[in-house]
Amino acid sequence: MWEDVKSEYIMDTDEELIDRLSKIEELEDTLYKTKVKTADKLREYRKLLREEGRVENIIDEIKTEIGKVNPIEFKYKSVMQTSKEAVALIGDWHIGAKIDNFFGKYDMKIAQDRVNKLCDNTINYVEKFDVERLHVVNLGDMIENGAIHISTRVMQEEDSIRQIMYVSELLSTYLTKLSEVCHVEYYSTLDNHSRANAKFSDNIAKESFVYLIDWYIQERLKNNSRVTLNKNMIDDSIGYFETMGKKIMFTHGNFGKMNSSIQDLALGTGIIPDFVCMGHFHVPKMKDYHGKKLIVNGCLSGVSQYALDNRQFGTPSQTILLFEADNEINVQLKF
Repeated sequence: MWEDVKSEYIMDTDEELIDRLSKIEELEDTLYKTKVKTADKLREYRKLLREEGRVENIIDEIKTEIGKVNPIEFKYKSVMQTSKEAVALIGDWHIGAKIDNFFGKYDMKIAQDRVNKLCDNTINYVEKFDVERLHVVNLGDMIENGAIHISTRVMQEEDSIRQIMYVSELLSTYLTKLSEVCHVEYYSTLDNHSRANAKFSDNIAKESFVYLIDWYIQERLKNNSRVTLNKNMIDDSIGYFETMGKKIMFTHGNFGKMNSSIQDLALGTGIIPDFVCMGHFHVPKMKDYHGKKLIVNGCLSGVSQYALDNRQFGTPSQTILLFEADNEINVQLKF
């Protein structure tokens, strides 16, 4: 039998033997490359599992802790039937950041003081202008998270779980106090600081801590009939609503370009907005494009190291839009 088949295994010439060995070496190289690729894929998959496990752990921690928090006390006042509405833009609170530089200081205690002042000032305008319904638009970056820049991770005061719970409780209390004097419509949008994955290229927009913040607020205010939590009609990163005959769109601002945002959103959605509101840039601005206005909200935190490095200077502020007859009033609440 060997005599019949040995010619298939034994080369008759050195050239044929060398050719066979060369092919074997090529196959070995291909096999090694495949092994390396497989190891890289397994490493990335394990990393993804660690990220998913981290998010699930945060959800479990929040579910456990929220049951320990006492109910928020509130006392309703009578709401005037005026049909007047207003818009409160909030965002870029960056809870968890710790700032101490030439331009000011910021930490979680200062953040709480500023939110309390923001709430009191907003209530003053609501009562002064007889506002019956207030649209509160959360433009994002409410937590620092630390998954964005190295300087952010260094300056981070609390871990993500604490940041989420702290800002969620601040927001819940803020909305509750506002609801004592008027009806509140709440909206939110995805951002960049709340993303669950540190690497932008690996990030999935749906994996955002924003959903945890909104879930927390929903649980805390589920018995408050004066606060309505609204889902975005267009996309989780693009919101839209109408008030006082005005069409208002909002987005965080980390996608697209500021100066072309009105055109991009109008052409993309087929809706021509009267106002486009965004945050992200930390410096309040108002621009008019053929009667359509771009409103950029300020930040609560002030000038961080990252903002300083990029020369983004601005006084901490938040924005209220009021409508009086044919007039539109843009109020900057500064801290």
